[in-house]
Amino acid sequence: MPNMLTVNWPLPEKQVSLDACKVEPGEGMVAVERFNEFFKLKPTTEGGNPKDLPALIEKIKMSVIETLYAQARDHETTNEFITALRITLAADGTKVKAIYSALQLNCVETYYDVCANPISKYTVGWEGTKYEIQNDTLVQATITDPPKSYSDNIHVSEMGNGSYRNAQYGNTITHDVQSHILTFQEIFKLAKDNHPMSNVHLYNALRQVNELAKHGVLLTPVTLINVTSGGTTAINELMPTEAANGLKTIAGTKAFNLVNVSSKPGGFANMSHLCPPSCSGFLFIME
Repeated sequence: MPNMLTVNWPLPEKQVSLDACKVEPGEGMVAVERFNEFFKLKPTTEGGNPKDLPALIEKIKMSVIETLYAQARDHETTNEFITALRITLAADGTKVKAIYSALQLNCVETYYDVCANPISKYTVGWEGTKYEIQNDTLVQATITDPPKSYSDNIHVSEMGNGSYRNAQYGNTITHDVQSHILTFQEIFKLAKDNHPMSNVHLYNALRQVNELAKHGVLLTPVTLINVTSGGTTAINELMPTEAANGLKTIAGTKAFNLVNVSSKPGGFANMSHLCPPSCSGFLFIME
């Protein structure tokens, strides 16, 4: 089977250090599993109980990712740039939904840290059309107010104690996440390390910042399934050793397993910038 990654690697733009972008499978499993401790679907009736949200947000063909990348790459500019993808969180009455837009990030400042690593600050120089995916095709987004759709349908429990509130939006670390910004370099590195990779899967996951629960998104080349109901044998090399002999639990919750993995498994990718708080500027360690 041919490699599904058809873009040139490395990408013809400023290179970001990707050393920190990989999340190990065991850590990623826990993040996905624990999401529903903090985020729930609102009840549809007065006095009803919040419901768990499906773990999977969406499966995206790599050809769709490459189309979005081409929009960012081909936007004319004289500035130093890197290409990125914005994933805006939305929701309906059944699940979390994603809105996608291509970004071109422009460098506004570079300095060196105490270890002599070059640190560059980038801001959004250009943002493309907002899309959703229907039948593996990009179509103009039908959700015109993603934050409202999210707040109307999702309950948030910052402490995971069963006390829920509506999403709260603003520009500080205490406000809820509206979008994730990932470099295309990270996504294509995931594809390169796991070729042939025809799809990327987006999963809801728990991110904790300053001990506050944040709605995270993890990308993986594989499908996660609930082994407690799916009955699938654990793939030992991708799970903690205690999961090697069948059905196990992680963090006291249902166990998940990775399936359909190539011979070069690569875990999860997670180096996204959360907006808020990182909406106006993004710091990257550069190569």
